[in-house]
Amino acid sequence: MNESDTLDVFVDEIGQNITIDGPKIIKGSSTDIPTRAIKLGLRLPSYLRRLENPQNSHDLCKSRMYFSYRSKQVIQDSTAFIKAAIVKAQKLISKSSYLKAVSLLQSITEQGITHSDVYYLLGEAYRLLEDIDKAEEYLNKALLMKIHSPYCYFSLGKVFQAKEKYDESIKFFQKFLKRMDCPDGHYELGRSFMWLGYYEEAIEEYTDFIDIKKHLNLDPAVLLLRAEAYEAIDRPDFAQRDYKHVLRINPNYYAPYLEHAQELANAGRFQESKTIVEFVRHRSKYNN
Repeated sequence: MNESDTLDVFVDEIGQNITIDGPKIIKGSSTDIPTRAIKLGLRLPSYLRRLENPQNSHDLCKSRMYFSYRSKQVIQDSTAFIKAAIVKAQKLISKSSYLKAVSLLQSITEQGITHSDVYYLLGEAYRLLEDIDKAEEYLNKALLMKIHSPYCYFSLGKVFQAKEKYDESIKFFQKFLKRMDCPDGHYELGRSFMWLGYYEEAIEEYTDFIDIKKHLNLDPAVLLLRAEAYEAIDRPDFAQRDYKHVLRINPNYYAPYLEHAQELANAGRFQESKTIVEFVRHRSKYNN
């Protein structure tokens, strides 16, 4: 079988599934075909090299069909590669291998690939590495993409918490909660409100968190935070209720605090030890 016959067989195999629309597939003159192949990362097959300067419309049509088909294959392969890299990066981040995740994701961006999840995971990895400026940069890049994870807003909220820009963090947590009614969003929004002294708003967010998690494993730390907010607005009765709830969940909740206080006292750091003991005494007295 000569080269011309080989080309005919190839085109016959794929021709039924490809719509021929030359001007939209290959822009410019016929001599653009090899250039387009190089840009797509394709290697020009030997039997198509003679079409670098097609001599007739039949050859040009066949070459356009070939490159249209191969372009689709390259796009499919690239998509599969990116998805696999994203899954691997997520696993690395879950294992606290943040630098490895950054290295993997940067290798993708260096190829000129733009993808919102790649940018989001880069931002998250940098945030967990405490490189806050880099985290903000990549999370903002993710938001510029038409489709992006709502967790971009959550992570940017955490970034602005780290920068102690609590007003900004509130905006991003609220945007996150508009898209996902997630308990972690309520918890972090409550913390930002607390730092700004907006105690009633903090109580509302902590309550939403507790309502969502009440049938799951409720972290007593949230009850403590809400109790402190109640005390700040002079509602000791509600604070007492939450302090009691903590000890119902775990009667030994404060044991690690007291152990740490003892360690500080043994090291001669008596004032710090006393502060912790008073903290525990105030919160555990309601168990009587």
